[in-house]
Amino acid sequence: MNSDIIDLLRGIPLFSSLSPVFLARLSEKAVSMKFDKGKAILEEGKSCNNLFITAAGKMEAYKKFDENTELIINVIWPGRGFRRGLRA
Repeated sequence: MNSDIIDLLRGIPLFSSLSPVFLARLSEKAVSMKFDKGKAILEEGKSCNNLFITAAGKMEAYKKFDENTELIINVIWPGRGFRRGLRA
């Protein structure tokens, strides 16, 4: 059981009302990953069966219009999650 992951999950509104037992089970499925700045994590139109939660740093959700034009539509700060179009 990883108490850091449990604490992170407990601080997220989606998981805050879960029992300690369920949070422990959920934490066992969690995988800690580190991404380099600017690394694309997900791309629009591609399927994803994962939930990414920021523990440190930030992620940006953006819409890319062409090679030189993109619009940041959301910034995901620590303790928040997102599923599509992320960049570390």
